[in-house]
Amino acid sequence: METDKNKLEHLLYNNLFKKRERLQADLQDMTGEDRVQKLEMSRIEIETVNARLTENNSRFKGKKSESVVMKNVPSPPPPEKKTRKRKKINLQKLQKPHLSPDHVGIM
Repeated sequence: METDKNKLEHLLYNNLFKKRERLQADLQDMTGEDRVQKLEMSRIEIETVNARLTENNSRFKGKKSESVVMKNVPSPPPPEKKTRKRKKINLQKLQKPHLSPDHVGIM
């Protein structure tokens, strides 16, 4: 009876050990696939960044060459400041007329 028990334990242990190794191998394969996918995504991102960098450099060089060309051209005079003309206010019209009690109706 003890020997049967030991055989079953050994068989279960071997089966579990094999299953664990198989699962670990599957996990490593999945991790490897994930790494490959992540690497591919990083490559695409680097290509995109390089394309943007190249585009921005060409724009900057274009602006720089324009500014060199523009240095030789005289700049237009600055715009004149517009001044607001103040309206003259007739102070006499703004003053309140002095009301006497006769005008108000008070006696």
